[in-house]
Amino acid sequence: MPIRYLLVFSILTILSLIYYRLAKGLHIVDKPNSRSSHQIPTVRGGGILFPISIVLWWVLMDFQNSLMVSGLVLISGVSFWDDIKGMSRRIRILVQLIAIVLLFADLGLFGDLPIWAFPILLVLTLGILNAVNFMDGINGITGLYALVFLGTVFLLDRVFPSVKESMVLYLGIAVFVFLYYNLRNGRALMFAGDIGSVSFAYMMVYFMLKMFLETGNWTVIILLFVYGVDSIGTLVQRIKRKENIFEPHRKHLYQIMANQMAWPHIIVAFIFAGTQFLINYLFVLRDQRFPESWVMLCLMIAVAALYLLGKRKLEEKFEV
Repeated sequence: MPIRYLLVFSILTILSLIYYRLAKGLHIVDKPNSRSSHQIPTVRGGGILFPISIVLWWVLMDFQNSLMVSGLVLISGVSFWDDIKGMSRRIRILVQLIAIVLLFADLGLFGDLPIWAFPILLVLTLGILNAVNFMDGINGITGLYALVFLGTVFLLDRVFPSVKESMVLYLGIAVFVFLYYNLRNGRALMFAGDIGSVSFAYMMVYFMLKMFLETGNWTVIILLFVYGVDSIGTLVQRIKRKENIFEPHRKHLYQIMANQMAWPHIIVAFIFAGTQFLINYLFVLRDQRFPESWVMLCLMIAVAALYLLGKRKLEEKFEV
């Protein structure tokens, strides 16, 4: 087995080098603008390694979970095209919905859940995909957060087996390779792009739904707690201010820390990933189970209050 993982690492490393050179030559770059947190054009789309790792897993594991993998390839292809040329929001959302339906079908949800649950689950999943995408704005944050998520899933799978460990490890290897290009204090060599953040969010949903089906506990969503607080908190603020929530912005807490407060990107990324790891340890890994609903609700209320209070003071100080 270790030889297989070494082979996957070697393949992904070679592919990353090839993509980096091709992207530079073809000018697949993220050009900075007033809403960016970087100042130098940087290769985008490095997160293509994430779906490639799952396709490798699919091929080497005798084509298991074909519906989910098909959805991943579909959503990754559209996201990559959006990285390169841009795409209509309606088409992008339509494709995302189709990919989500394929994921649900792979999990067998259509026979397990009541009909009324599907619109709710569709909207929630669509929200997670786009929230994770919006959180991918500084060096290291997607990769480090991904490692915390995958590490937690891997450890939990030892307690209540629900996911395929090899799939988690293949994806983890892809994240490690990507971080070589992205986890840098100065200029990153590559950004994940929409293909990276959206495809990884898709896999996050897949793993969490697998654990939900195994445990029956909705609090599996705690694995996205930090991203959820910053995403939902910022969304609520923008709605209250009657802003266009689909327009790019720099009003997330992590963006304020990296831009207005001028903290190094890596420090901010480690704070967000580290906070999520601490929550995972205290409320999940320590007792080897997901928290009770009342614990989760109390945690959400307490952290949301602290978040909004602290962020409001920062916004007033820096006139965001």
